[in-house]
Amino acid sequence: MKIDQRFADFVTKGDTRSAAKGTSADFVMVHDDGWTRGRKPLSVDTQETMLERVTSKYYDVLDCDHVQVEMHDDVAITTGRELAHTTRSDRASPDRAWSAAWFERVYQKRNGQWIFLSHRTVRGPTYGASREAVSDK
Repeated sequence: MKIDQRFADFVTKGDTRSAAKGTSADFVMVHDDGWTRGRKPLSVDTQETMLERVTSKYYDVLDCDHVQVEMHDDVAITTGRELAHTTRSDRASPDRAWSAAWFERVYQKRNGQWIFLSHRTVRGPTYGASREAVSDK
């Protein structure tokens, strides 16, 4: 099951239509692992705000690795790491161009299609100036 990378490819290509079709209306994406220690997360995306990132091509690289899948009938829970690169102004500092974050995601099969319901960062993100600077975190 390569659903995590498939969705990441929608994001980097700016394929808003496919990303919208592949997410639930009540989609939620929790960024940053502060929530795991009782703090507020860095940010939380809804389907609408996540699709804005897709449309603007916020990320030019999103690579998923170390992915594990746990199946429960029509529900899939994936865990793994996402390596990301952006040139966006809010990360203009060269030492924050790359990031790595470990995630847990939930998908549900509806009418024969896997729908992305939820993403939570469970560790990270960590930032660096290069892929190599964050790839072992």
